[in-house]
Amino acid sequence: LVCAALSDVLVSAWSPGGGNGGAMQVGRPPGMVGMPLPPGIVFGGMPVIVVRGHFGHDPWEDLHHNVQRVVKENGPPALPGPGGPAGRQLVGGPPLGNQLASLMSMFGDDHGGHFGRSDGGFHVEDDHKSNVRITATLPGYKLGDGNQPHAAAESPLAVQVVGRRSLVVKGMQQQGPLIRSWQRSFALPKGADVEHVEITYSSSSGNLTVDIPRKPLAEGEEEDDEPEPMDLSMLPPPLRAMMQGLPGIVGKLSEGQDLQARRPSGFLMPPPQLPDLLGEALGMVGGLHPRFQLPEGGDRPVPDDAEVTLVGCFAESQLQKVDLKYYGEGNGASFNAMYWHAIGDGVPFFATSRHAPPIGHAFTTHGFVHEGEAPKWGVYDGCGSRCADDDSRWCGCANEAERGFPNPECPEGDKRFAVYKIVSHPGSNSTAGAGAAKPQLVPVDESTGAPVEYASSLAPSATAGTEPPASRPYWQLTSDADAGGAPAIEVIIPKGTVAKVKGREVTVFDAKTAEGSDSGEEPKIVGKVRLPVDVEPDDCGMDPTLTKGDGSQVLKCRMPQNSVRQIPIKVIDEL
Repeated sequence: LVCAALSDVLVSAWSPGGGNGGAMQVGRPPGMVGMPLPPGIVFGGMPVIVVRGHFGHDPWEDLHHNVQRVVKENGPPALPGPGGPAGRQLVGGPPLGNQLASLMSMFGDDHGGHFGRSDGGFHVEDDHKSNVRITATLPGYKLGDGNQPHAAAESPLAVQVVGRRSLVVKGMQQQGPLIRSWQRSFALPKGADVEHVEITYSSSSGNLTVDIPRKPLAEGEEEDDEPEPMDLSMLPPPLRAMMQGLPGIVGKLSEGQDLQARRPSGFLMPPPQLPDLLGEALGMVGGLHPRFQLPEGGDRPVPDDAEVTLVGCFAESQLQKVDLKYYGEGNGASFNAMYWHAIGDGVPFFATSRHAPPIGHAFTTHGFVHEGEAPKWGVYDGCGSRCADDDSRWCGCANEAERGFPNPECPEGDKRFAVYKIVSHPGSNSTAGAGAAKPQLVPVDESTGAPVEYASSLAPSATAGTEPPASRPYWQLTSDADAGGAPAIEVIIPKGTVAKVKGREVTVFDAKTAEGSDSGEEPKIVGKVRLPVDVEPDDCGMDPTLTKGDGSQVLKCRMPQNSVRQIPIKVIDEL
């Protein structure tokens, strides 16, 4: 499994003395250049607050939120934290290492089954004894009275068990002409009793609760065959960062146990002065947030047929009241990364403000507060420094020399943001002209609260789903109409790549190197996705009718008839 090796490392690190006094701490993940994030660094001295669920809930932000909760609630007993002893080991609960390994496995082992932004975040709890519970707040789904289970293709919210231990939750909602869909896939632990899953949904609050009981492992289940671990380089950047960073965090907390074990004891002995290890560990967890990682596919250049215009060079004060989604680290100096972040967030604007080193501040946004907002430093005179990955683009300037992050292109203390607008992108139906690059007030649909500009500038088509262009291969459950509605799985293959199926694994190659493989050149692997069940290559084929507007293709595979089972959802009305 993806997280199998991580499990052993985390568990051994948490054992008293097993972490070697925290010596196993690893460096920051690739892309984490080392820039600290103290409060009050951007936007008028106001603290940078990472808002969960901003522009929808991302699966890796959900995973990070769960990791943060587990570390905070299950640190060493009596370990001092901010404002007092915040760390505690739940009585009778599993060790911290086990809980973190379980979370990483549930979110990460089926990572190819995550796509889209959900309406609410997912909360996962595993007591490692009798039950696994998955909850989320997903308001607005109409499921009837719950007496009759809906077919997955008809229900706007569905929960399905796939194969032996994969649980898939997917939703679909329509706002006017736009249909938004998403899917989450959780790899359940061994011993999960998928035959007795119970699900409730509150029609009033939108609370979804999925309870999966645990049962004793069957003989041989502990040693059943598992796929080979995934190559770290093939994992989504936020998942990779957490896998590389968590052993060091657990090692840091193990220092507390070692210090407590060695502290002197006796009558009238002064209280021990232990460092704020929990606070340090939570700070390390914060550094692993997906907002500080490059987006999936962020190292790819912006497509040639995308139109992105420079709106202008704006002052920090002009952005204080704008609804922003913050990104940091290398994103602040990367034009390509912020383009893909904006596409993923489903918004047309992004901005960067970089230091002399290739790090800085960045954000995505729907638009500006004031219609016709004029950039303080104009449009045609440049804006700070060039981007690290595209020297034809400006990436703004942030001169914070006192913090050790200078940029001589602007005065000390200044932040100048190069603001861009995505006028059109592959698969969009936008007809916006050059004049659309002017900042404007974004109207909001009063019935839905959704920004109307999203429908006009970023929607793939009038009736299609609003998934962004594929930056990685991923899979989604569907059915095969030609086979009487038999279960099928669609693997989305990004433009410029080809795929090869073998059992549960789909390997994606660069199309150009794959074409030249006959000459002896080794095809370049650019991605891998693991399916929840084995499929036969003869049951798979490219479906030209499903080719997406951005050029990505769909590999459709028939699945064994009994490999997918929909779980009825009991609808309740909470007062």
